[in-house]
Amino acid sequence: MTYDPTSGSEQPAQPPVPPARPAYQPPVPPTYQPPAPQPPAYPSPQPGYAQPGQAPSGYPQQPPYAGYPQQPAYSPQGYPVTSYPGYGAAPGGVQPGVGGLAISAIIVSGIAFLSGLIPVLGLILAIVGLVLSILAIRDGRGRVLGIVGTVLSALALAAGALMTIALVAAFS
Repeated sequence: MTYDPTSGSEQPAQPPVPPARPAYQPPVPPTYQPPAPQPPAYPSPQPGYAQPGQAPSGYPQQPPYAGYPQQPAYSPQGYPVTSYPGYGAAPGGVQPGVGGLAISAIIVSGIAFLSGLIPVLGLILAIVGLVLSILAIRDGRGRVLGIVGTVLSALALAAGALMTIALVAAFS
């Protein structure tokens, strides 16, 4: 309630009335205008000139080339794309991998090391592992595995020999 000094009495204040909103009118869709005809990008060929992919008039048609393409293809960036018919060697030569002999030497030597306390079996596996390890070292491929196999086989050979000697001494 507000006080109006001119009227002499208290009257409630009336909030201001907002202006009336205009009535909704849908937007007018744009009218379709067909595009103006464009001239062709390339002029039409004149008589006597060949279309792309065709031989000129008066010349025999060549058979397609069965070998490599005459011109290199181009990537979307504009660089020529080169493709080779097969896979070549890596630059700098081929690096040799670990040979199967070295892998078999390390496996047999590991089994000989684990079974070194079995009197006869450990001794036989140690000898086989030692021979394979020496051959792997001489081969050159897998030299580190051959050295590790030699150490394991030597330990297994020592343990197998001691166990075999102990077994013979026990029964004699």
